[in-house]
Amino acid sequence: QASLGVSKDITLQNGDFFIPYLGVEYQQYRIDTEFTTATTTADFVAKADDNFNLFAGCNYEFSDTFSLGVEGKFLGENSVTGSVTIRF
Repeated sequence: QASLGVSKDITLQNGDFFIPYLGVEYQQYRIDTEFTTATTTADFVAKADDNFNLFAGCNYEFSDTFSLGVEGKFLGENSVTGSVTIRF
């Protein structure tokens, strides 16, 4: 997996930071495994349908120790992720 993105740090009037970003990523994977129990054997195969993905998101940094983030991925994967970061 490899990705390339751009972002912009925006300082707000209250001193907080708003950081929007976007980019593109390339991923290639194939998983081929077998599960075996006492009575059953099952094969599992997974691979990337689309190798390219777009992502966009933003982080809001309230201080040096606390931030919130949200990110969406589109094309090869449709997902939304939220995050809370506490640094210590």
